[in-house]
Amino acid sequence: MSSALGDVRLFDLRRVTADPNHCVVAKYCQTSHEVTGAAFTHDGQEIVASVLGDHIYLFDTLPNPLFIGPEPMEDGQDVEEGLVHRYKRVFRGHYSISTIKGIGLAGSGSELVASGSDDARVYLWHRHNAELVTVLEGHRGIVNTVVAHPTLPLIASAGLDNHIALWSPTAAPLHSDKERRRRDAYLSDIIEHNAAAYTDEAMDDGDDDVVVEALHNVLHGQGEDAEARRRRMLDMCAQQ
Repeated sequence: MSSALGDVRLFDLRRVTADPNHCVVAKYCQTSHEVTGAAFTHDGQEIVASVLGDHIYLFDTLPNPLFIGPEPMEDGQDVEEGLVHRYKRVFRGHYSISTIKGIGLAGSGSELVASGSDDARVYLWHRHNAELVTVLEGHRGIVNTVVAHPTLPLIASAGLDNHIALWSPTAAPLHSDKERRRRDAYLSDIIEHNAAAYTDEAMDDGDDDVVVEALHNVLHGQGEDAEARRRRMLDMCAQQ
């Protein structure tokens, strides 16, 4: 379960008591920002977590002494500091400060990590090396959710533009070095632009309450239709 306290918490439901802390058997911690989504890989060996105002992080589920042997921890036993997992890989490139983002995994072996972004794109990374593979463009507003089909090569995404997009791979690879260089340069430009936006956001932390209030007003603006609210949302995000 993702947490507003900046970590991902694994609960053992066999140990549920009146105190929910008693059934926390592991924490995967990296940041003071809110963790908005978490997902296991297909084999349960790793967890990816999406962080609001930060990047996406990957953690090993194991090794952890709490999972060795058939018996769960005794009631009341706390997670020790030494058993708090630190991230082993970070996925950079997208931009997420305005809305809650989920996290997706695609491929039969969870080969791809997928996320939406405030810049109306869908981002796909290789899970094993954190390389940004591609960005998918077609939405007209912030993308919050990306979900992969369990068996077919299809990805669905949705956000604030009131439609769901379905994506599938094409049969046209990049044949020439020129095409590859053009693609790599384009992705590098996006990564640099969003990294600069995060830096600007960190400098403006003192204005967070104003931004949140403005975002609320945009989302719930009275007397505006959905298209007008969408345009105002994109204008506000472009100024951040």
